[in-house]
Amino acid sequence: MGFALPAAIGAKYGAQDKTVVAIIGDGGFQMTLQELGTIMQTGIDVKIIILNNRFLGMVAPMAGNCLMTAVIRLLILKVPIFVAVAAAYRIPVNV
Repeated sequence: MGFALPAAIGAKYGAQDKTVVAIIGDGGFQMTLQELGTIMQTGIDVKIIILNNRFLGMVAPMAGNCLMTAVIRLLILKVPIFVAVAAAYRIPVNV
């Protein structure tokens, strides 16, 4: 969780002639959304697809094994408006 966006930026630097796409869940994206600043500063062209399921997908199965059901409910996210976040970083969006 949180690896896709920084990895995509690195991949784009390694293969600048290729199209690089980060496919990332909403929770993982929120862990590294500060990397939008890197994209804004450098102008690097990385495509980002956010799978917005309002859930910490990798955390939930582990929590289910260790914690009570009431605690698992806390993993459901109230997410920001991702289009607005991108706009704040002056990154164009296609919805």
